[in-house]
Amino acid sequence: MDGLHPFLDLFEDVRVISVAVQNLLARVGEVQSKHKITAECAPPHARELRNHRSLPKPGSPSLKAPPRAPVRPAAPRPSPAASGDGSLTSAGQKMLAVLDTNPPVRRTWKQVATLAGLKARGGHFNTGKKSLIDSGLIVEDGDHVYVATPSKAAVTGSIPPAELVEMWCRSLSGAAPNILRTIYANGGTMSQAKVAEVLGVQPRGGHWNSGWKELRDNDVLTVRGGTAELTELFRP
Repeated sequence: MDGLHPFLDLFEDVRVISVAVQNLLARVGEVQSKHKITAECAPPHARELRNHRSLPKPGSPSLKAPPRAPVRPAAPRPSPAASGDGSLTSAGQKMLAVLDTNPPVRRTWKQVATLAGLKARGGHFNTGKKSLIDSGLIVEDGDHVYVATPSKAAVTGSIPPAELVEMWCRSLSGAAPNILRTIYANGGTMSQAKVAEVLGVQPRGGHWNSGWKELRDNDVLTVRGGTAELTELFRP
């Protein structure tokens, strides 16, 4: 009998394993049954999502790619003649816009630069000036320059003096705008001392003197014997 003990122990182990396997299979069956019931009770669209076989396969007739937006050809770039700037630099384009503001008014290069927000010196200004001259879009006449062919949107003729004063005041710096407005409001002629009195400032110092210089350099006014007079375009 002692020789049979190993076989008896092995038989017992097999029996225990067999019972465990049966219990596991029974549990699997219960889980599958629950899933089946859940799937059958689910709404139609949920059952379709659960069953991957009901989904159309890629390439089947029921699948369509979203329509592609039509490819539009790029708009042609305007020609230099149509755009009015051609190969002008940024400074050249700004100055051309100034000259096209109220043609056929002629301005000095200094005036054009000031109204364009530029300093009439240095490489930026000189390169822009050269590009304008080379383009043929402007005409030089002595110390003055004007646009050769105004654009269709340009308002021709002189700007009313009051509007011209404000246009310049937006471009001038320092004390110049207040000086210009004061002289214009007082008939276009005024002593420098009276301007200082009206503005409540001392008629001296860099801020004061720079304002007068900027106005003279841009031919906005003349000063003789301490009396300032606006040029013809600015007279009220």
